[in-house]
Amino acid sequence: MNLLILLVLHSLWCQPTGGQAINRSAKAQVSNKKNLSDSIPSWVYTLYEKKDSAFSTNTKINITFFRPLSDSTSYCLFEASDNNCLMTFVATQKMKKKYKLLQIGNECDADFSIPEYSFTVYEHDSLLHKITMTENTLKAKPEFLIRENNTWRFKEGYNLESAATRAYMTVSSVMITKDGLLDIHH
Repeated sequence: MNLLILLVLHSLWCQPTGGQAINRSAKAQVSNKKNLSDSIPSWVYTLYEKKDSAFSTNTKINITFFRPLSDSTSYCLFEASDNNCLMTFVATQKMKKKYKLLQIGNECDADFSIPEYSFTVYEHDSLLHKITMTENTLKAKPEFLIRENNTWRFKEGYNLESAATRAYMTVSSVMITKDGLLDIHH
């Protein structure tokens, strides 16, 4: 039952906001790529869209937002997606070089054989340079699990869909400063 509630919450979070300047999720963004690419300097694409060793070779990088903070600092949001996950990052730049980086969103396919599933969505307020992140976690109750070789697994006949679960939500925020720092509040 909690899984159904969590999936419904996830689908609601990923709905467009009706024209507000807030991005609920990278998947929910509807943008005109041509207009967006006109507002993002080419050097930003060079910094983030080139193959980075931090990501696998089949990962696609997409810059979704860019904003100057001063003459020498700026920030952007970008997505890294592969066949299983969509991760969203906020990155700051100083003097047209990478400065700070923080993952703000994580939406991966669920594996129901694992007793825990979590995803993180975000709201981006571009006027205040603030991002609010919400991590949603679903955990199976202990009576449906056994401990084997120092790991928890489901008892025979149960999975994340059929076992009783508990849902948890953690909210944190990050402010992007004019100096390009990422001020995190838990």
